[in-house]
Amino acid sequence: MLRQPNKTLSWADLAEAPVRQPRRQLLRFLRRHFSWSWRPVAVNGVLRRRWYIRRLKLWEYARGWALAPPVAGERLLDFGGGGTLPPFAAAAAGAEVHVLDIDPMLTGYGSQVARQRGWNLQGSSVDLAASDGVLPDGWGNYHAIQSFCVLEHIPYAGQRRCLRRLAQALRPGGRMVLTFEYGKDAPGEAPWHGMEELGAMRTLLQEEGLNLLGDGDFEDGGERFVLDHRHPRAHFTFGMLALERPR
Repeated sequence: MLRQPNKTLSWADLAEAPVRQPRRQLLRFLRRHFSWSWRPVAVNGVLRRRWYIRRLKLWEYARGWALAPPVAGERLLDFGGGGTLPPFAAAAAGAEVHVLDIDPMLTGYGSQVARQRGWNLQGSSVDLAASDGVLPDGWGNYHAIQSFCVLEHIPYAGQRRCLRRLAQALRPGGRMVLTFEYGKDAPGEAPWHGMEELGAMRTLLQEEGLNLLGDGDFEDGGERFVLDHRHPRAHFTFGMLALERPR
């Protein structure tokens, strides 16, 4: 278990023992299955060929895997990660992976790559934030749900709908890992500026029966960075919540 599952970004987290192995695994997987074959992979909705993943994204991916690793034969839902590395790697590890992303090009690309490689991955562009959004037939009862910096791009009312629906799709003993832009200058369309928004979403998830891992606290280390070159004056950070539905 990580020292503190629920916290803001610190580069020192990448050196934490439980994070080092998934970090190496993900980078090896990228090079073996994508870089050497010149096959593109998505980051932040942009699909292109890559030789590396920025350490910012590795902080999300590797910590997420340390907290909820993919297991062969288990079901995993990735919310908002169409065409990205984690759902591909989870499917290659033998997990049954479902990907929800409103961009049909990314979900279509992910499904196409999975078919070519024989990976058990399906994509859907259903909008879970819509008032009538529901998971596709046969989706649900997940051992793990992951979402990496997607929520801040959804209006707050839509975030609440998404989180309730995601929580309800998690089976007893299942874990959910969420990351998000955090801080008063966070530039997302609907970011979590501080403890008020964070507390509201945390309360919502607890009402749905989920408990925070660890001691239940959220640690804000106070560090802020320029994390998005499109917003060079915005100093903010990423946060992570890791939750579990009791058995």
